[in-house]
Amino acid sequence: MIAALALSQPATAQTANAVFEQGLDAYDRGDFSRAAVLFQQSCDNGATNACSNLAVLYMTGQGVGTDPARGIALFDAACRLGSSEGCDNAATARQRAEVARSRSQPVATASTLEGSVQACLDGSQADCVRAGRAYTLGDGVAADPAVARPLMLRACDGGHMNSCSWVGLSLETGDAGPADLAQAAVYYERACDGNILVGGCGNLGRFYELAGDYALALPAYARACTDDTLEYCWLQGQVLHRLGRISEALQLLERSCAADIGSACALLGYTEAGRENWVASSAAYDKACRLGVEAQCAYARQLAGDLERRRAWHAERAAERAEVTRLIQSGNTAGAADYAVYQLRSGPLAHEVVESAVRRNAMGSLNTQTLYVLASWFRDGAVAGAVSAELRGRGTGLEGTFGTGTNQPGMAEARWRAANGGGTSAYSSYRPEPSSTLAPPVLSSADAASQTRSRYRTAHCEMANSPRNSPACR
Repeated sequence: MIAALALSQPATAQTANAVFEQGLDAYDRGDFSRAAVLFQQSCDNGATNACSNLAVLYMTGQGVGTDPARGIALFDAACRLGSSEGCDNAATARQRAEVARSRSQPVATASTLEGSVQACLDGSQADCVRAGRAYTLGDGVAADPAVARPLMLRACDGGHMNSCSWVGLSLETGDAGPADLAQAAVYYERACDGNILVGGCGNLGRFYELAGDYALALPAYARACTDDTLEYCWLQGQVLHRLGRISEALQLLERSCAADIGSACALLGYTEAGRENWVASSAAYDKACRLGVEAQCAYARQLAGDLERRRAWHAERAAERAEVTRLIQSGNTAGAADYAVYQLRSGPLAHEVVESAVRRNAMGSLNTQTLYVLASWFRDGAVAGAVSAELRGRGTGLEGTFGTGTNQPGMAEARWRAANGGGTSAYSSYRPEPSSTLAPPVLSSADAASQTRSRYRTAHCEMANSPRNSPACR
């Protein structure tokens, strides 16, 4: 019967648990007297197992004098602290003691469930718990809530807080008579106030949550939430989420999801999606799906696909930026500008190229038609000013003076459309949408420059009325 059971204990019982472990070590060494002293200290400080193990020593006379009455009292103490084994041991020991006194009935008859019911009526707290639990759960007998409720009421009044929680549930559901929600709340409160195993607080939180009273549900769940009862942490996180306290909810949802609570993973995925934290959301939805929350499987698959497309899109943009950077660093600023404008249709990259050209004093290397496109894209700001200044500076021959005559941006675009059969204008601004269908940057800088020159000649040297005597057309 000596065993170290891993029951959930509040923080105040940590020292008692440490002393209890020392008592177990002494017991294993055969130092029963030392074990009894340590078990007593730990029991006095609320360690359930210590009370039960000390009771065993008094029942068997190991390390202490044999004292069945003291042993039964200690089993009762363990019972009140929430140990079902303590309740059973107390009831069995009491019945055996009664049989020994009467010497008229065999133990088997005295230890029947009917005997526990009678012992409960005669004042045995442990027998009330034992019989009430049996009739509540159908343990060894047909479940009968109507028989169980008065037994549990006696156990609760005797200080067994788990029984108070069971009474509250019976009053809430009405399975043993008329439901009484007001009284159910009273018994849940009693269980929460005195229940070391925190189940009473969890039931109280659930009761208030179902009633829609989140302000009362939240502190009850907070009292029930421990590392050993993370299901209540998840429910606390759910209430916090409903109250809009997202950052607090996230911490609890992450803990609960890590403990494989599927519903917590589902809500975590939803919450992270709302914060546009797509990677975390996808991982949470995927875990919820694997844990059996089938409603989240479709979200998990969709997000996984979206993330893959997004990763591919970002990889393509990174490759494009890398090519523009390479062209600039190799001294081919014009090629970088043509690549950004004609191949990528990328306003942001074209903007960066012009800024680099200004810093490097390389605006003069940019093709004139490219400058027209840039002037159409950027109508104000420093880049627009730099492009306009370069066009004004060129001001002869084909180019004329920028902003007047046929060479203003609108007319340049019209010439471009005419030369390309009314197709897509080169002036279309870049729209950064996550897509894997954009063409990858495969052209070399030389090819990009050659294609740019070809387009320029088509638009400005081969059309009717074009000034073919321009040096650029020769």
